[in-house]
Amino acid sequence: MKSHLLICASLITFKAIAQQPYPVAGVVPQIQRLEYFIDKDPGMNQGKQVSIPAASNVASFNFQADLTGIPTGFHRLYVRTIDANGNSSFANNIFFDNYILPGYPTASAASSISAMEYFINTDPGVGKARPINLVAGADITAPFIADVTGLTPGVHRIYVRTRDLAGNWSLTSFGQFDNSAAVPYPSAPQAAPPIGEMEYFIDTDPGFGNGTKITFTPGTDINNFSVNIPLGSVSQGPHTFYVRSRQNPWSFSAFVPFLYSSPLPVTWLYVRGELKNDRSYIDWATANEQDADKFLVEHSTDGRQFATVGEVKATGNSSTTKQYQFIHASPAKGMNYYRLKQLDKNGSFTYSKALHLLYQPDRKELLITPNPATDQVYVISGTGRNLIKAELFDMSGKLVLSKQLNSGQQVYSLDISSVLKGVYILKLYEEKGVASQRILKQ
Repeated sequence: MKSHLLICASLITFKAIAQQPYPVAGVVPQIQRLEYFIDKDPGMNQGKQVSIPAASNVASFNFQADLTGIPTGFHRLYVRTIDANGNSSFANNIFFDNYILPGYPTASAASSISAMEYFINTDPGVGKARPINLVAGADITAPFIADVTGLTPGVHRIYVRTRDLAGNWSLTSFGQFDNSAAVPYPSAPQAAPPIGEMEYFIDTDPGFGNGTKITFTPGTDINNFSVNIPLGSVSQGPHTFYVRSRQNPWSFSAFVPFLYSSPLPVTWLYVRGELKNDRSYIDWATANEQDADKFLVEHSTDGRQFATVGEVKATGNSSTTKQYQFIHASPAKGMNYYRLKQLDKNGSFTYSKALHLLYQPDRKELLITPNPATDQVYVISGTGRNLIKAELFDMSGKLVLSKQLNSGQQVYSLDISSVLKGVYILKLYEEKGVASQRILKQ
């Protein structure tokens, strides 16, 4: 007998299909009906209807439920909504106790307080304690000074009670206090004599009475007083200014350190830059220039080692706003750092703050960063893409932000500081179409 072994091979073909992007959410239909029921569901559209405004979102909506016929005790209230398409929400519920408070009788008007008294530690009897002067009234909130003369140092109790016009005394309220630290105030000192002399010096003390005299009107309290100090003989650099007065005897010397230097040759207004058409545009402005010579534009790829890539002549002397621009035609791929070195005519110089520009000529995709974001969202355009407009929509489809974009830039900024926290759809329009991305505002 022959045995046969039959081997069957099954070939299975797998096909991978990339998931399509999620479509943009459609407009949320409006809510047409809101109904509620208590404890038992009577069926869809059979609950008690509540009038609501036509809207797609009725959050924070309040209504008063009818509890007629509901027995006292614990119950559950259920609420659900039906939209324009006939779709019903899940029934939300809340637990409540149907308890009816008894009606309290109306209180009679409070009688005015006609007397108040206090005592410490031992009650001398009603009406026999130390009286407190007061203005009669039904409700009195006012401080008073208790006499603790002869009271031993330590912890004590003070008691207060009042009497109304009908002669009824209140319950006695009390509090604790510690008079251990109570000491008699010393006698006031004699009036201070007027300040009769004032002097100052810089850095080195020449001795009492040998400083530079200051002219002023004598008085016992000199404040908010100013004086011009000549600095013609003072060298540039750090110094200390001292001032003292004589009120029989001399006062301690008050001092303040200061740095004396010549005015800065340039007052910066701003330094900023942008990448456009594969070039770096560096713009800056000054509010004031004094003996300024030129500006050297320095470039770096690591933020540490800078090299000069251009030079712009300064106006020299000006008290009005002056604007400048330099175009760097060959930025490096990746991060580019720029700073300005301002030189004046005597050879001294200062640096501006450094700025950085990201250059990615080979990138074709759009990059949105940071995401999640708080105040600013940056859109980095890919090569060959010309963005013309950006729009931000909330999840209900409402437009919350729109901005026209200058084509040809690589980096765009969107200010979302005024937008509420949540999830949004950012649409970026370009000549070839539109791109969408979901972002989170924190």
